[in-house]
Amino acid sequence: ASVPEVLGELDLGGVPGLVETFVDGKPATMAILGSERVGREVLRSIADWLERWNAHTAVERQIESEDVQKLVLAPAERLADELPEHYVTNLRRLVDRCVGARAPFVAAHSDLTAANVLLMDGAHIGVVDWHGAQAESLPLGDLAYAAADIASGVGGYRDRPAGYAEAFGGGGAFDELTRSLVTRTAGDLRLDPAMVDLCLQACWLLHADDERRDADGSRGGRPFLAILRQAAEQLRE
Repeated sequence: ASVPEVLGELDLGGVPGLVETFVDGKPATMAILGSERVGREVLRSIADWLERWNAHTAVERQIESEDVQKLVLAPAERLADELPEHYVTNLRRLVDRCVGARAPFVAAHSDLTAANVLLMDGAHIGVVDWHGAQAESLPLGDLAYAAADIASGVGGYRDRPAGYAEAFGGGGAFDELTRSLVTRTAGDLRLDPAMVDLCLQACWLLHADDERRDADGSRGGRPFLAILRQAAEQLRE
């Protein structure tokens, strides 16, 4: 993928900024609107890029208690009053199965919406807006977020929780493709089923917790909290 390179930093009246190189291409949002076929093509391109990027950035190490506290348990506790009663209990059981195991930690974009993916000739893509990127994160988060975002984007982003259901709810338009890509990535990274569950829960906890901190988040009905509630019910299953 083509990505911007930082040329320098600046200050505009106390507001910090960056000067970056231009990345060509058109945002994927308009291309996928109303077209499940194009949405699937874009998701496959993103998954192919993530597969290569994961391989380039992955660092395998033991999962420590500090990792799961920061990435999973702390956000779950902050959101616990708004989630099903069983969720935190089940999440702790999942964490207990994963702590001490070895897993690859990868660099993450953390906001891989279709608006941040630029379409170029062929299957080549550009990826922009890296302000939320993390040097080290549990894998699968970018792929899961992109799948739910694209499924929602096909419908014009009218209902993000419905987009999640299309990608992960079973029987949705993107469900089969999403599951095959998650399975492929999990195989590449040698993630067992418990680790896959942990990574997916960490993804939705991250976005729901970010939404909680956003003073304006409630204006949109807090869609990521609604998505997390769906993921919480699936964890019980």
